[in-house]
Amino acid sequence: MDEFFEHTHIRKEDRIQWVDEHPRKTKDIFQERMFQVEQERQAVIEAGVTDPPPISEESIWIETVGGKRRGRVYGMGEVRDSSMVRPRVDGPITTTSADVLDLRERITILNREVEQHAAKYRDLEDR
Repeated sequence: MDEFFEHTHIRKEDRIQWVDEHPRKTKDIFQERMFQVEQERQAVIEAGVTDPPPISEESIWIETVGGKRRGRVYGMGEVRDSSMVRPRVDGPITTTSADVLDLRERITILNREVEQHAAKYRDLEDR
């Protein structure tokens, strides 16, 4: 994640200088947050949790840059839906009951939208 960002925000002439201060500060904040999350995960492992959830660079990046604005995430480009950004998973996946409830709610909303579009389509066909 941060390698792509660096590649697109460092001057091509010298490959050292940032194009301006904003991307440099963003990268610093992201790296600091990644370090914090890694430390928290290590503490959880040391506390005896055998299967902590994996670290999602993409989620931390989105959190760092303030989320999606007008369909785009700073440093990532166009993102259809921030929930569609999937973390890289190196270990087993754990699902919480909150995740399940969120997915059920999303499915309900999407089903309603499908029904609305189907009704509009039928109306157009009847004309």
